[in-house]
Amino acid sequence: EESYNFDLWTTENDGKHRGAVPIAAPKPKLPGHAESYHPPREYLLAPEEQEEMLRQDPSDRPLNFIPADHDALRRVPLYGRLLQERFERCLDLYLCPRAVKKRMNVDPQAL
Repeated sequence: EESYNFDLWTTENDGKHRGAVPIAAPKPKLPGHAESYHPPREYLLAPEEQEEMLRQDPSDRPLNFIPADHDALRRVPLYGRLLQERFERCLDLYLCPRAVKKRMNVDPQAL
């Protein structure tokens, strides 16, 4: 008795993507000059400005940190909120639906 073997999935996966097209996550914002370990003097805060910034509500502050000057990168302390911010970003990416916006190419003269 001769058995007949055939490939069951030959026509199922022939290069076509099934389901929704994956969309890349948005890139996080790049750090600015104020976030440098050795920022320019105009980004450093005076003691009065630091006290005023600490008195403000965290959501009203222009920066979510106080700029500090360090003479070497190896002397920068660990950022305390790193894990919390990474977790919040992962949660935002997980819970926020991403969709492709369909744009129409309309000639302005045709309107």
